[in-house]
Amino acid sequence: MAPPNVTGIMDTNPITMTNYALKWEEQTGLKDIFWIPGVGDHGGGPTKDMIQVAQKWRRSPFFPELKFSTAANFLNQVKDTLDLPIWDDELYLELHRGYYTVHRDQKEFNRRCETLLRQVEIWTAIANQLGSKFEHKAIIKDLWKKVLFNQFHDILPGTSIPEVFTEANRDWQYVIDTGEALLEKVYAAIAIHIDFPAAPHPNAKPILLFSDLNWERIEIINLEIDDLAVIYDHIGQKIDSQISQELFADNTWKNTISFIAKVPSVGYSLYWLIADSQASAQREDDLISEPEFILENNYLKVEIDTKTGDIKQIFDKQNQRQTLSEAGNQLQAFEDKGQYWDAWDIAPDYEEKPLPPAKLLSIKWQAKNKICSVIRIVRQLNKSTFTQDYILESHSPILKINTVADWQEEQIILKATFPLTIENPYCDYEVPCGVIRRSPQANPEKWEVPALRWADLSEDNYGFSLINNSHHGYDAKPNQLRLTLLKSPIWPDPQADRGEHHFSYGIYPHKGNWQAAKTVHHAKAFNTPLRVFFPKNKNESPNLLQSSHSFLKFNSNNLVLLALKQSETDKSLIIRFYEAYGKLTELDYQSDFGWQITQELDALENPLMNELSTTVQPWQIKTYSVE
Repeated sequence: MAPPNVTGIMDTNPITMTNYALKWEEQTGLKDIFWIPGVGDHGGGPTKDMIQVAQKWRRSPFFPELKFSTAANFLNQVKDTLDLPIWDDELYLELHRGYYTVHRDQKEFNRRCETLLRQVEIWTAIANQLGSKFEHKAIIKDLWKKVLFNQFHDILPGTSIPEVFTEANRDWQYVIDTGEALLEKVYAAIAIHIDFPAAPHPNAKPILLFSDLNWERIEIINLEIDDLAVIYDHIGQKIDSQISQELFADNTWKNTISFIAKVPSVGYSLYWLIADSQASAQREDDLISEPEFILENNYLKVEIDTKTGDIKQIFDKQNQRQTLSEAGNQLQAFEDKGQYWDAWDIAPDYEEKPLPPAKLLSIKWQAKNKICSVIRIVRQLNKSTFTQDYILESHSPILKINTVADWQEEQIILKATFPLTIENPYCDYEVPCGVIRRSPQANPEKWEVPALRWADLSEDNYGFSLINNSHHGYDAKPNQLRLTLLKSPIWPDPQADRGEHHFSYGIYPHKGNWQAAKTVHHAKAFNTPLRVFFPKNKNESPNLLQSSHSFLKFNSNNLVLLALKQSETDKSLIIRFYEAYGKLTELDYQSDFGWQITQELDALENPLMNELSTTVQPWQIKTYSVE
């Protein structure tokens, strides 16, 4: 039997390779084999030595015919040769379930840096449209390179040795420090173009709130202040605000003022902070006599169990429905041992080895007012403690859970559990620029799965979204959703994740499915807080902007802005967005810069030769050049 042909090259013994090729043909019926050349398991390309060896083997009369080609050519040939079954699903790696969670600091750094650099690009582009001369492109490119390098497959997953994270954290912090400094300069440059109206008080301090998301946002702002104060909006009207006072260990009080702010799409709004010694303030001591631990607004009524600290019940007032079938936000810990790939994987039998439940150490009201209500619980689980604030804002349908965890476990995995009154074998998860539906029943091996910012379990007319700001591991059952919070392997980093963690997740019961509930919008906002800037410069531009202004607005609310940036090749701007809800859409937008689309581009900003089209297909990513 003649030896088969080999497409690609492999750095191994030619006799061994020939024997393998013969077995391949015998078992598959294919005469061609596709080998991917390269060094190591990190995607490195072929070395000069490999190419020279391949050329030598091609001259051998005994070695199979060898040629360079592409994966597409080989796979098309296989498709035409064999009647193969079709795998119409994601490729799921069954041995690396742990790296969605381990070294949570890397996930948090990555998400923060991606969000920050996107903001630097957007606001630099807008500032330059207003007349600034920022030359940030080279700096931003260098910062992106550092972020992308840290997305290497053993850094971002958290599966490297300790020394790697020492260096990676230094780079993450450099990106944050540099990016924040750039953003401050850009905000200052935009501020000088704003026409500040007459201040409502001589000592009024201006506050600018910026949003880079392409829809109007109504959200709570919390500011630490030295003295009692009140808030006025951009038209000079006093608005509702609340001051909370918290006593610290050094016997000093910290003042935090909270108010509801409204900021337009890709824009800003002006507010005024005015010192007022007569402003009302609420201290922790004022709430000691509150007998019940129930958070309530127009959307939700949330009862906290005074014995466990779990959520006893969430009643959806808008839809008159109980959300939980049992206690929610149970902190469930399990032994996670026995895997060779300790950091990479999760023990398949972990659920058979639960630890005792967390013990409630304290529960108290932190705040209760017309702006926001907060219940703080402290729990102990084994050697670790968890301080969690249940936060329900007056205007919001989302219950936020802010967490400070002192994690001191070894080979333990921790999950936040939500048993639901919803029944569905399928669960939806956000992936980059899209959504994937998975069923643990259809594929039992998918018992731990990744998601970006949210997962959602919905029936036909009701659903439950679990939103995160720094995690990726979820698991679902037909009536339960869990978020994996922490994991503590001992190899290859013996101290992975030990120490203090700060993170949040959000509970969002809703009518209809995740599309009807706009879960994508809520999750983006959850991960992209409004930016606060205190302007110091006086107006210097004759072309002044109003005190609340939108620079860009899409008329279709299912389009999500990904980037607004300077072109890599010329002076035009690049705008990139995607369709987030699975609907055919026609692009329509408003901008006071007179932006006109000139060309459609691919993701690398190369011109597409097709006719310019503003039709956006479901889930499609679109990139345009605008002038």
